[in-house]
Amino acid sequence: MPLEEFTADVAVGYGSWVGMIKSIDSVLTLKFSDGSICELSDRDAVDLEDLTDKRDEDCEFKRYDYYPGQLLSGHFSIFEKGNFTSCSTELKNLKNSSKVALKAMVEKVHVASVTVNWQCQAYEAKPDLESTLAAINAAPPPSQIEGSDLEKLKMLNVFEPCTLQI
Repeated sequence: MPLEEFTADVAVGYGSWVGMIKSIDSVLTLKFSDGSICELSDRDAVDLEDLTDKRDEDCEFKRYDYYPGQLLSGHFSIFEKGNFTSCSTELKNLKNSSKVALKAMVEKVHVASVTVNWQCQAYEAKPDLESTLAAINAAPPPSQIEGSDLEKLKMLNVFEPCTLQI
C-alpha cells in the first residue's frame, strides 16, 4: 500500500480527461503527548522539524512529505495556524511560552486537494451522435480537484518516477 494517495508529476485520469498532477495539498492530523489533537495543513507544517529524520538538510534522499508515525517538533505559534479539535489546558498554558518546542506525532495524512494540468480528452463513444459531440466539446474539469471528486481521480502511471530514477 503506498504512503501517498497521489504523487506530483504523475498522469491522472478523470472521466475521459487526462492530465498531470502539479501539486497536492494535504492536512495532517497531529496528536500531542497530552492527547490534544491538531489539524494542520502541510504548507504550515513545513516550519516543523522532523525528529525522526537525522539526515542533513541537503541530503538528496531527504523526505519532504509526511506519513503516519512521523514525529514533528516546533513552537506553539506554528501549531496555532491549524485547527485544534481538542486542546488540553496544559497545552493552552504553553501558548505564550515562545521558547518551548512542542512535539506531536502524525496520526493521519489526508489529501485536501490536487491541482491538475489537464492535457487532453480521450474519445468516449456515446449511444447517439449528439451525446458524443457534447462530450467532445465539454470543458475540462476544474484544475483543483477536492472533496468527493478526489475519488474520481485515478493515477495512470504510478511507477513513472521509479523508471525515471533507474
